[in-house]
Amino acid sequence: MKEFLNSRIKGKRVAILGLGAEGKSTYRLLRKLFPEQVFTLADRRKELANDIELKHAATKIQLGSGYLDNLDSFDLIIKSPGISLSQLPVNVPLEKFASQTALFLEVFRDQTIGITGTKGKSTTASLIHHLLTAAGKDALLIGNIGVPPFDVLDRIKDNTLIVFELSSHQLEGVKVSPHIAVLLNIYQEHLDHYASYKAYQLAKYNIALWQKPGDFFIYHHNDFEIPALIEEMMLVSEMFPFALNDAHDVQTFISEGQVVSKKKGATEKICNLNGLNFLNGKHNQLNLLAAFSACHAAGAESKYYCGALQTFKGLQHRMEFVGEFGGIRFYNDSIATIPEAVIYAMETIGDVDTLILGGFDRGIDFSRLTAYLGKTSAKNIFFTGNAGRRLKSEMESGFPGQHNYQWFEDFEEMISAAITSTAKGCSCLLSPAAASYDRFMNFEHRGNRFKEIIRNHFSGLE
Repeated sequence: MKEFLNSRIKGKRVAILGLGAEGKSTYRLLRKLFPEQVFTLADRRKELANDIELKHAATKIQLGSGYLDNLDSFDLIIKSPGISLSQLPVNVPLEKFASQTALFLEVFRDQTIGITGTKGKSTTASLIHHLLTAAGKDALLIGNIGVPPFDVLDRIKDNTLIVFELSSHQLEGVKVSPHIAVLLNIYQEHLDHYASYKAYQLAKYNIALWQKPGDFFIYHHNDFEIPALIEEMMLVSEMFPFALNDAHDVQTFISEGQVVSKKKGATEKICNLNGLNFLNGKHNQLNLLAAFSACHAAGAESKYYCGALQTFKGLQHRMEFVGEFGGIRFYNDSIATIPEAVIYAMETIGDVDTLILGGFDRGIDFSRLTAYLGKTSAKNIFFTGNAGRRLKSEMESGFPGQHNYQWFEDFEEMISAAITSTAKGCSCLLSPAAASYDRFMNFEHRGNRFKEIIRNHFSGLE
């Protein structure tokens, strides 16, 4: 990596655009490798002027409303994922922009298993890493899961398998794809970041678009959007479609509680799933099929990792069971920021009496969700935020009087009302179908606040 970066960085006018976790990671590495070279750091946040980590005699800092000024004067601009291409000055050629993801993949693509999808990528990436480790492989888990790629460079050996969770923002603009690419699903999301839903889809599709012969593309065969994209693009990699049920082209599926692999018409049962607690719901079964396909493509043998499924724990904030209090079961699904994730959660839990929806409105089409909710037996549907206002209006218009609809300005007041409104023996589910950043730092912050309010309420009753 050092030799590669030396050819791209040394002696160049370089700016790092965006100083979140990944931007700071990029700066730390470049400052370590090029201690005397001048770097310019640019970010909208003025408070970063007091950040000790960024202070260096050879570092220039460009903060505030003019942080995008003079970008055309640089030879290379390493952009953080959160900055949309639509925000960039039109006078700066896109060829000048790079990212930590793109630079990393140029060196380590052959060792990388990349996972993307609108939903399920964190669970699937974590599961792949868990299974590979159980199979005796040297594996690292990086990327959108919270670990910038540059932070693990000193741990990568020639035989290391790199499990890389990739968001659409990280994939946007890359021209290198991982050796093993996993595309779980594509739904409407991040429409505030992209010019169109199609632009979002194409960003996701970069995970496979630049693959080479001998690479593997693993995807959900029955996802509506993915086969249509495949028809548009000419791929040279080997296709590995998976689905819940057998079909002509499917290579991995589930039959009678067994994961089945099929190749050239011959089938092989490779793992018994009966009795596994974390596999509730079709979405988790699809994630597992994707993970098994990736492990197979990576050369791991199922006899060494199948048993490790028993020790895999689901992620926080994804249908996380908070606990049973006062005869009510509470579930935190704060990561559910799109309608499809809410539907998955409702179907999996099954006895939801109170559903909590809403947050920041990104203009997502809620029609499928409202149609689904109109048929459910949930008594209470509570809303918050601008997305909640719109959802409440659509529900009241389409299904008047069918549920107890209430909108709340205050999040804590809404959760308190949910606690007192939910019938004993049933479940209360936070599954917002909306982003959190109208009121919270992120979905974790929202989910943790939900859990805190519930626990504080019942601890006061003890």
